[in-house]
Order: sequence, then C-alpha cells, then structure tokens
Amino acid sequence: MARQSILQHTEREALNQVLNTHDLWASSGEMTGYKVVHKFGHNLDVNGSYETLWSAGGTYSYLGSATVLKISSADANDDDGDTGARTVLVQGLDTNYNEIEETVTLNGQTAVNTSNEYLRVYRMTVQTAGSSNHNEGIVYAGTGTVTSGVPANIYAEIPAQYNQTMMAVYTIPADKTGYITTFYASPDSQASFQTQLTCGNSDGIMRVRNQLHAFQTQAMFNYRPYLKIEEKTDVELRCAVGTANTEFGGGFSIILVDNN
Repeated sequence: MARQSILQHTEREALNQVLNTHDLWASSGEMTGYKVVHKFGHNLDVNGSYETLWSAGGTYSYLGSATVLKISSADANDDDGDTGARTVLVQGLDTNYNEIEETVTLNGQTAVNTSNEYLRVYRMTVQTAGSSNHNEGIVYAGTGTVTSGVPANIYAEIPAQYNQTMMAVYTIPADKTGYITTFYASPDSQASFQTQLTCGNSDGIMRVRNQLHAFQTQAMFNYRPYLKIEEKTDVELRCAVGTANTEFGGGFSIILVDNN
C-alpha cells in the first residue's frame, strides 16, 4: 500500500474511532480538539404544554446580552465559613460565545456579583462546603432584585443538596461544532408523553430537531450518524405529558470538535 494511502486509511480509522466506536477515546481528554459534554436535568412539574427540563421549571429564557450575574442562596448557611456550600464554580459563555468560568464565594442570601459578564450560563457546581457537604438551599445565578436569596430572573440554579445544576440546556461555544450522540427523557408516572430536542440561535427561535412519543417508558434516541450542531447554537430538551404535575428527567450528550 502506498504511503499516502496508508496515511489516508489511518486518518479515516482514527475518525471512525472518535465518531463511532471508541467513545472512551473522546471522553479521555487525551485527544486535542475534542471534548465530551453530558447535560442532564429535571423538572418537578411538567403539564400538557412543553417545558424545558431544568429544575426551575417552565420554559427556559436566555440572556439577551452579556451581563454580570448575581450568585446567591435561599439559605443563609450557604456562606463562606458556614455549614453549607461555600464556593461554586460558574461556567458559561461570554459575549463572543467563548467559554468562561470562575469560582464565586457565597454570602448566604446576599448576592455576590460575578467578575465575568455572561451571555450564557449552563452549569454551576459546588466546589467547597462546610460540615453538611452540600448546598443547604437553592443556589441561584440570576439578575434583577434579589429577595431572600432569590433573584428576579433565574438563569441557573443548584437544587438544595445536589451540588450541581440540573438543566438539560447547553450552547455550542464559538469555533466549535457539536455532534449530538444521544438524548433521552422519562417521567416518574406511567403516562403518555412527548420529548422534543430543540435548537436555536440569536434570533430567539427554537426549532424542533427531533421529537419522540412514548408511554410508560423512557424515550431515547441514539444518532448514527451523529447530529451536527453549528457553533453558537442553543440546545435544550423540552417535554409535555398527558398527566398533570409530573416530574421529568432527561438529558443529552455531545462531542465538541474544534473547528480549526
């Protein structure tokens, strides 16, 4: 086999390993230019209209422009030196859709401003905590007036004792392409339901890219080949159910590939 043909064969084999068979390779972090993202969430009260799978409930609203976020807790014990959460890692995107993150020291129900301005915030995790080893109240990232630790506009939250946001919401960063490998959702009741994988951009229009209907089971779809999602695209899961006040869980997985 000629040297050029051998190289082309090797490159094809490597690509197939990443995109089809050797998911461990992509997940290991040892491959430059590749990153795996798993997003998952829950909604405690889904009804007949579509709602986003995130713990705050309702349909998720995106920030219209990059802004400083207020980080606070509904519980005074989530404070540096107290029994609850002490610091949280905030992750998101800046005005140019580049990835940014920072660690914020909590001050109970009093809001602490982020140093960065966020156009998107898609994850928060507790980094340090007191004797309880978790956040004792809901920890919020939001804007507007903060009352008893709750901001007027919520863009991310960590449910009490979870140490991690529960939001099936993500935005593909700048200069990257996302490949969705799978998505899934399931209710906690034996009911008929619908699950939508939706995508949108700065025009504010979320478009349905896939929809599953199921009854008394989990809805899951594995993409082969993977679903390509362009940079700066918002991705979220939405669900509706035939039985009112139903709790839902679900998520999706993405392989991010550098564009250059």
